Amino acid sequence: MNIVISEPIEDSEAMDVYIVDNDKISEDINIKHVFYDHWDECLTKVQEKNPETWNVSQIIVMMKRKGWQIIRIDPICVSY
Repeated sequence: MNIVISEPIEDSEAMDVYIVDNDKISEDINIKHVFYDHWDECLTKVQEKNPETWNVSQIIVMMKRKGWQIIRIDPICVSY
């Protein structure tokens, strides 16, 4: 399992934290890099389909179809 931090709203101090894994991806590959590639691909698709009303839950559903196991844990706050 790997930890992924996502900034759901630009310029926000709140960050979403996910624990992710995908059994289909070789351990030799940087799983976080693949996760972000898949996330960006799914984000683009949901934004094209519902530009005004898309949400993160739609992305997570698409990611799970790609074999991702995603557990969302409590958001964190960061300060820069």
